[in-house]
Amino acid sequence: AILFFAGTPILVAAVSCCLMGGASILLGLFFFALAAFLLWISIATNYEIKDPHLVIRSAPFHWRIPLASIDEVFPSNNPLSGPALSLDRLRVNYRVKGRSLFALISPRDKDQFVRDLTDTVDGLNLVEGDSGRCERSAKSDTTH
Repeated sequence: AILFFAGTPILVAAVSCCLMGGASILLGLFFFALAAFLLWISIATNYEIKDPHLVIRSAPFHWRIPLASIDEVFPSNNPLSGPALSLDRLRVNYRVKGRSLFALISPRDKDQFVRDLTDTVDGLNLVEGDSGRCERSAKSDTTH
């Protein structure tokens, strides 16, 4: 939805620039390319739990987060840029080579996504009474 509302004025600007002619045509072509890129991102963004990684794709961008490195997942409205098409997001905290990192994602069904993660990742458990949240248990056991 965010990209649709952002893309519509860009597309209108592109058409307006092209209709004006002259040097504005180049500006119009730039706006058309920008609108096409936003459309591509909105169509080609997805998240897949594919053992041993959480695979995040957003048009030309790809991330592979090792499932074993995920420490916590929780709801977030963080407006930082990320491969999320909505501000109703999940923040995935993980560690790679001792560095704490995070990714912001927005799967359609956040609760189901978190349940799927806890079903796949040993030691990652749902937090009771806190919908859409999971965290690594103090001792990593194999029961969920």
